[in-house]
Amino acid sequence: MSKLQEMLGMNGGSFERAAAMGHKFVEQGLHEVWLDLSVLYLAWGKLDEWRHAQDEYAKRFPDCPRLAYNRGWRAMRDGDFDGLRQYVEAGRSIGAFGDWKMPEMKCPRWDGKASLEGKTIVLWGEGGQGDQVIGLRAACWLAPLGAKVIAAVSKPLVELATHSPGVSAAIEREQAHLVGHDYYLQGMSAPYACGRDWTNLWPGPYVANWEADTALWNRIVPRVPGKLNVGLRWRGNPSYEEDVLRWFPPELMFGLTDIAGINFYSLQKEDPQCLPAGVTDLEPLLSSWACTVSAIARMDVVITACTSVAHVAAAMGKPTWVMIPVSAYYPWARPGDRSQWYPSVRLFRQPCYGDWWQPFSAVRQTLRSLVSPVLAVQSFDEFLKAHDNPPVGESVRFVDGREIAVLAGLVKRHQVKKVLEIGINRGDTARELLNACPEIEEYTGVEITAEATDTMPEHQRNEREWAGEQVGVAVKADKRVKLLVTPNGSKDVQPNGGCDLVFIDGNHAYEWVKHDTELAARLDAKVIAWYDYGTEAGVTRAVDETGAGVTRVLGTRMAYKLNGTR
Repeated sequence: MSKLQEMLGMNGGSFERAAAMGHKFVEQGLHEVWLDLSVLYLAWGKLDEWRHAQDEYAKRFPDCPRLAYNRGWRAMRDGDFDGLRQYVEAGRSIGAFGDWKMPEMKCPRWDGKASLEGKTIVLWGEGGQGDQVIGLRAACWLAPLGAKVIAAVSKPLVELATHSPGVSAAIEREQAHLVGHDYYLQGMSAPYACGRDWTNLWPGPYVANWEADTALWNRIVPRVPGKLNVGLRWRGNPSYEEDVLRWFPPELMFGLTDIAGINFYSLQKEDPQCLPAGVTDLEPLLSSWACTVSAIARMDVVITACTSVAHVAAAMGKPTWVMIPVSAYYPWARPGDRSQWYPSVRLFRQPCYGDWWQPFSAVRQTLRSLVSPVLAVQSFDEFLKAHDNPPVGESVRFVDGREIAVLAGLVKRHQVKKVLEIGINRGDTARELLNACPEIEEYTGVEITAEATDTMPEHQRNEREWAGEQVGVAVKADKRVKLLVTPNGSKDVQPNGGCDLVFIDGNHAYEWVKHDTELAARLDAKVIAWYDYGTEAGVTRAVDETGAGVTRVLGTRMAYKLNGTR
């Protein structure tokens, strides 16, 4: 039992009472409890308190390997890739992670420097089956160095490893020390031994789809034109010590199955549930990883808890959506909805312990967007007729007059009084819109400071630098205008007071457009309008993921969405 489970168990599952108990122990001089408190706060989602508790422990026990283990995870979360080395090595030393059960090998561990040309190296699959799948990618790094790679993995994974690129042979882990070899390397040490960093962790798909029984699987999981196949997995190994953190009520996942246009399949094993009528149970056929891989290969999307199925599907390059607890496993440690370990993975994160409703709500919205046309298409002439024929004004430096007419039409048709423009630059678009729409009462323009342009694509950086210190210069005299110029731009906008229309023309990187779209929703905007849809990849992707209700105006770079279709 982990310290976390023990603390929660002693307090009826209450984080509040467990934290109070921990602080009481600290007040009595038991300062080692600070580290247990840090684990508790992390699982709870209280990140400031987590850092504080960890730092308090570090003041008193700076050389503690448990501290190094936890700080390695923290370093990875903060973007320091070297945290992986610290996390793995410290975890091994305390028997909490990695290969503490590894047999004594006859030859040395590869140091990342010695030549592997003509050498045999045992790639030791440490940890659980999901961990071993993560480590298998190292064969793709080692084989090109001239090595013969022997993968030593758990018995159920031997066949899977045999079919992985770069692997010459696969054996059971218990036999690793009996095989002739020149070096060995643990899978979790492979990234830093092979000189990897955040930019080159992905070697391409490395779990092959070998057919268990093609005819059978074609019959069981057919391809139906116009329908998606979606695989569901709601639980991993219940003996995993932190299973309580990743567990969610299966009913939340089953609730997705009322979405039309999808055939759902259960990839779950050893957790019997009463499945909804729309879910085909594949468990009787999943007798091996060969069978599971064959099933996954026929899915369009796999939705899963943090399980070995998540890693196998992702290693196949399959679109894989993983439900992530606040205290995330190390491949998901860095914030965001993507992972540098697998480009096909999308992460749906808990905002705080116990709240699985929000990530499943996001899964539902994203899943619906795959089966329902996200964009309604409207010609520019159709837009004008539907929006009181706003005049086509003058084009300005970055925005066409037709696009300003779209904004003006939205203002007039939907009785907009308050506008927020993200990415106001010099204010030329704002000037034209304010001139066309005297009914606007408040206009807030947001921009980043000139020295904070590193996050922008290069062409946008040039635009911002062109504005220089003249942000909003075209509308500064208009009393309706308020400017917000900060290093964080729209991230410093407080979602209170409401807004009628949000015009998103700021940083065009996907993460920023997504943030700005979510901000517009929090502001309860009547209308959201995006610029550069169809011409900028980040904008296009973020808008496409927004869901049904978006309209694209042909002949322009504009897309918009009305409140009520969110």
